[in-house]
This record gives sequence, C-alpha cells and structure tokens, in this order.
Amino acid sequence: MTSKDFAAIEEYLQYFRTCRRLLLALLFDQLMGSNLIVDPILALSRLFVRLKSADSIVEKLNRKNIHLDSLSQLADKMPDILGCRIVLATLDELHAVNQFVSAAFEIVSSKVHITESDEFGGRGIEHQVLYHVNGDVYPIALQLRTFLQHYWAASTFHLFHKRPREIALAHQSALRILGDALYTAELSLRSFPVGNAVSGTKSHSVWLENPMISNVHLISVELGERILRHTSIALTGDGQVDHNTIAANKMRLYSEFPHSVIIECSCLDLASLMFNEPQLRLCAENFNAVYF
Repeated sequence: MTSKDFAAIEEYLQYFRTCRRLLLALLFDQLMGSNLIVDPILALSRLFVRLKSADSIVEKLNRKNIHLDSLSQLADKMPDILGCRIVLATLDELHAVNQFVSAAFEIVSSKVHITESDEFGGRGIEHQVLYHVNGDVYPIALQLRTFLQHYWAASTFHLFHKRPREIALAHQSALRILGDALYTAELSLRSFPVGNAVSGTKSHSVWLENPMISNVHLISVELGERILRHTSIALTGDGQVDHNTIAANKMRLYSEFPHSVIIECSCLDLASLMFNEPQLRLCAENFNAVYF
C-alpha cells in the first residue's frame, strides 16, 4: 500500500473519530454521574478507546484475505475499527454496566463468559454494538471485564495475539486452571464489605479538563512491540480541525517510522496504556520520549 492509500484510509476514519468523541461523552456521564460503580475514577483510569490505524487495517485486510471494492465497505467488513474496553472492579459492577450498555446500544452480537469460561479459560463480555446518535449509526466493538478477568487476558495475551491457534491449545489445561482460580477468587470477593462510594460529577469544567477527553494519543511501535514515540494531540472541540490534525500527524509518523505501526487511542495516562496494551515494551532509555 502507498502513502496515498494510507491517507485515504485515515481520511475515512473521520467518521469513527466523531463516534469516539460522542462515545467518550456518554461513558463519562454514565460512569461519573450515576451509581453504577463504587469508584468511577478508578474505572475511568482503566477505560481505553482504540481506533485502528491505516497500517493495522491494511494488515488485517491482508491477513484475513478481506476484499474491498471501495472504502465505504470497510465498516461492514471490519466492525472492530473502533474498540472500547471498560474494566470494572467486581462482577456486580460488570453486570450493572452491562445493563447500561444493553439499554444504550443496539446489540448486534455478544460473547458472554461469566460463570462458564470460553474454551481456554477466558471470561468477560464482548459486544458488537451499533451506536445510534444524532441520526448516524456507528459500529463499536465493546469489551467489559472485571479486573481479575483482565488479569487473565493480559497475562496470556502473548499466546493468542496474531498467533496460530495451536500455540494456545498447547497450554489449554493450564489456562483453564488459571481462569477457574481467578473466578473462584472473584466470587470470594463478594463476601467482603463494599467500600464507600465515590461521588460522581457531570461538571462541564471537569469534563473539559479530563485528559482522556481533551487529548488523543498516537503511539508509534516498532517490531518487537517496542514503543518508539508518543505524540499527544490536544483537541480543540472542532471535529474537522481535530481530525485534520490527527491525520496529518499520523501521515508524518508513517513517513518518519515507515516500518512501525501506530496506536491511536484515548486513555488517561501511560499506566492506562500499558494496562490495556500488555504486549507493548518500553525501554528505560526511551522513557522521556514517550511519557504522557
């Protein structure tokens, strides 16, 4: 693919960047302004919204042998272009947020593994949803997990990510034992007293100052999943201006690091990025270049 192809895909992604802004507004209001969870700040610190970049889209098209007659087919062929993960503290919070999700979005398909794990021991909820807002319809891949469910996924990520199925199958028994042990621990947590709820707020000033809302992060990653560069884009609130700024910065990064990939994401800080992208590696000598 040429830089012209990458530029065309990045231009197409404006549609999803609009959706990301609307989605974050909805999630912020629900997590901060309701009693769904005990500590909304903790949940927001783990919230992660990822938009596939042109390089990732092209790689998946090739790997999955997906044919497009035009870019307009991309959302239908690849419904996980925009992905969101919410990591909650407990099973009760997971169920509460899942009820909100079921009411706020049109559920297209779901994988729900709570009491029973998947074949490898993983648990959590995955929804493919449609978000109807302002007369438009946006596809979103939405993951809900508890902290312990995320621990299992993050600890075993390297056995699954773009790897042959046989790799994970060789460890299936141990994976299931780990998953079952964590679920037992999850159930035990229900006998503990619940902490005092932290009051939420829908203050507009808090919203504007939230770095998750006011910035988009571009993470350049080389082979071996080593982070090369972190670029933070301060958003203006003007969707067209912000889209142009993000796309221009990404085209510059594609040119500067031609063999790297770019993660475009919204998250609170570096810790949140590493929490949600466990495959990434950060070398000490490069720390200052990527610190949020």
